[in-house]
Amino acid sequence: RNPIDLSAIDAKLSNGEYATPWQFCNDMWLMFDNAWVYNKKTSRVYKYCSKLAEVFEEVVDEGFRALGYCCGQRYVFHPQVLYCYFKLCPIPRESSYYGYQNNRYVYCTKCFSEIPGDSVTIGDDSSSLQAIPKQAFKEQKNDHVGHEPFVECIHCKRQFHKICVLYHESIWPEGYQCDGCLRELKNVRRESKFTAKRLPTTKLGNFLEEKVNSFLRNAGCDAGEVTIRVVSSCNKVLDTRPGMRDRFSSFPTQFPYRTKALFVFEEIDGIEVCFFGMHVQEYGSDSPAPNTRRVYISYLDSVHFFRPKQYRTVVYHEILIGYLEFCKMNGFQTAHIWACPPGEGDDYIFHCHPIEQKIPKPKRLVEWYRNMLERGKAQQVINEFKDIFAHCTDEEITAVTEIPYFEGDFWPNVIEETIKEIDQEEEERKASVANVDQQRVGSKKVGKRGTNKKGSKKAGSGRSSKKTTLLVTGDDLSQKIYQTMDKHKEVFFVVLLHPPSSSPLPATTDPDSLITCDLMDGRDAFLNLAREKHWEFSSLRRAKYSSLSMLYELHNQGGDRFVYSCNSCNADIEMRWHCKECGDYDLCQSCYTKTTHEHPLEKLGFDMGPEESTTSNTAEARNQLMKRRNEYLIHACACRDPTCSKPFCIKMKQLLRHARDCKQRSTGKCTACNFFLRICAAHAHECKETKCPVPICANLKQKMRERRERQQKEQTHMPSNIGMPNQGDQHQQYM
Repeated sequence: RNPIDLSAIDAKLSNGEYATPWQFCNDMWLMFDNAWVYNKKTSRVYKYCSKLAEVFEEVVDEGFRALGYCCGQRYVFHPQVLYCYFKLCPIPRESSYYGYQNNRYVYCTKCFSEIPGDSVTIGDDSSSLQAIPKQAFKEQKNDHVGHEPFVECIHCKRQFHKICVLYHESIWPEGYQCDGCLRELKNVRRESKFTAKRLPTTKLGNFLEEKVNSFLRNAGCDAGEVTIRVVSSCNKVLDTRPGMRDRFSSFPTQFPYRTKALFVFEEIDGIEVCFFGMHVQEYGSDSPAPNTRRVYISYLDSVHFFRPKQYRTVVYHEILIGYLEFCKMNGFQTAHIWACPPGEGDDYIFHCHPIEQKIPKPKRLVEWYRNMLERGKAQQVINEFKDIFAHCTDEEITAVTEIPYFEGDFWPNVIEETIKEIDQEEEERKASVANVDQQRVGSKKVGKRGTNKKGSKKAGSGRSSKKTTLLVTGDDLSQKIYQTMDKHKEVFFVVLLHPPSSSPLPATTDPDSLITCDLMDGRDAFLNLAREKHWEFSSLRRAKYSSLSMLYELHNQGGDRFVYSCNSCNADIEMRWHCKECGDYDLCQSCYTKTTHEHPLEKLGFDMGPEESTTSNTAEARNQLMKRRNEYLIHACACRDPTCSKPFCIKMKQLLRHARDCKQRSTGKCTACNFFLRICAAHAHECKETKCPVPICANLKQKMRERRERQQKEQTHMPSNIGMPNQGDQHQQYM
């Protein structure tokens, strides 16, 4: 469609038709693409073209940099990973699929053809299910490749790769200025204030940071200091799944726990790079048995950019040992680790790992964890560790109800599926017995057949014929679970932090306050955003930009997205004076009285507290702000006094009436309604009341419960998605 060759490119060069070097570069790549598309891979043209493209990539950067550009490469992102909405089947590259609503709902061709009828039922939860005609789904091919975006210098108008020059428009809204122009103007680029060191600190983060940096200093390592930050810490409740709940009435229906997310950064070439991330679950002394005083390492991931590389493994070990030591100091007794390698192409926390990071075999990963735990034992942090089967045998655990029950873990899924299997077998047995009884009606030999001891013995011996020696004494469910446990015991570590002692431990404590961060509340939000925005960690170049973007988002998390910032004093404000002409101009009440603006300002929003101009934008301040709003909401929903003198009661009631009557609430376009829903969602997340006065609290809690059940269902289909360290780094440890 667009024919071009070297002679045409040479003619354009001779005639001066190229206004920028990028136009010449685009024609060269068009020529290569044409040769690859219209010729077989075995042809001479295809092979010569590939060789010429390699030479071009090697020499083009030198010429571009001489002209003041970043490089002359054509960079493309890795293709998006697609999963079938129905059964979570991976949709490979170049495969066909069916998509709806800009690929919000995608189905592989196999699952789509298996769906009966002429419609497909979709929805995020049971309250939003809807039937969509199959004709509304568009057949597509998973072949889309995105190109890296460019940014233009506001002075010389040259174009640069945004990732090459590490430009983020929200950090530098005034526009990009290239290095050449800055030198001519005798100016310097303003440094980003969104750094890892400026994120709020915690006692856990400081403890791990000091431990790792002390080790590096003692080892004589000349690397830059490591920065460790806990970016999310929130309380959650794990609901027991239906099968377990129905079968064991005495088993707890809920387990309260605290989930945390921490990330580790190192400064490389003057840029902070994130190279390690971890999500954990902490079940304290208030959590019922069998989860009491236990911590669970739910996800771990890393990319191999830490320098020097010979210390990578030890640094990862020191982080894990440090976390276990911190838990031990705060009253936790046992830690649990599932050494589960990811599937090919799977991501746990970081999007797109370097190709050279290889996935190890399960035995190598188990050995990596064993070495870490031995190191912790040598440091007297760990008292003992063993596999889960040995632990259950030593502790004489014979019932399924005594096995720890963690969010997203392997065992709750296996127990649930086994219960379904046993129930199905029981139904089939009853149906079979009923059929036999019907056949015996009218027979003269009913009594004789009914007392056939040989047949009875044969039928009864079928279940236990596989194993003559029972692993534990118990019902069929316990037998099946322990047989599975014996088979997979090597990949499940149980770590005992304290020695056996008759003296009871004090109640578990957490010296750090809660940290609200929607982006890091679980692994999915950050991973999905990274996929959407192409924040790849596939190379050091891209990891620098992805870390920069990630840090910007982290600094802008934790607060209310419907709370605005004053353009004069940068304070968070709920009630604001807004300029319609400028669009993004707001002033707090204090600055409004002191600042003049060229356009008229109107008063918007709801004032839910004293002016925040004297309060720093810390996580603690934001948490206090959300706590006050929650108190106002609960009081206003229960208050029946129209002349109530409580602070902000009348304003909150106005907001309640507005949200009830607003016709734009369902569209998501009303700022006041969005603000109200945000407060209610934060309230529902912490609410434990069965009869809460907040109008939509019960509905929100139901939706959160259904969302958790859906995630558990997804984890049942993807048992390998519970992560351990990225396997590329495991490979490096044995080199």
